Amino acid sequence: MYKYKSTCRFKMLVYTATDILEIRPQQILESVEEIKHPHLKLIEPKKKTDKKKQYKVKKRGVSDGKSR
Repeated sequence: MYKYKSTCRFKMLVYTATDILEIRPQQILESVEEIKHPHLKLIEPKKKTDKKKQYKVKKRGVSDGKSR
């Protein structure tokens, strides 16, 4: 299954092997076949990463006992 997102500014017609599709701006389209069109961007599934959150350790300045 292929997922595409339209990057065009206007409605457009796209011919696939089976039919003709009307695609609106920013529309997400799912297709069984691969479509090669300059205004359709292939959306790849996001990979989940099992990373633990890393916290930054705050470093405190070393004071010599003199304050201004």
